[in-house]
Amino acid sequence: MLRSTATPNFKKFFEHSVDMMLVADPNGDVIATNVACTATLGWSQDEWLRDSGSN
Repeated sequence: MLRSTATPNFKKFFEHSVDMMLVADPNGDVIATNVACTATLGWSQDEWLRDSGSN
């Protein structure tokens, strides 16, 4: 578990990274994507979540 002081830093890193990132649960379902991922691949975060069964 992340310390509470690390969470905002991770969120900022994740959201502002120029590298594509996504987070998946142990079943492989996508639970989060960053802007670089959605912009590069052309799928919105809602589409990723819907297609992976996370919604």
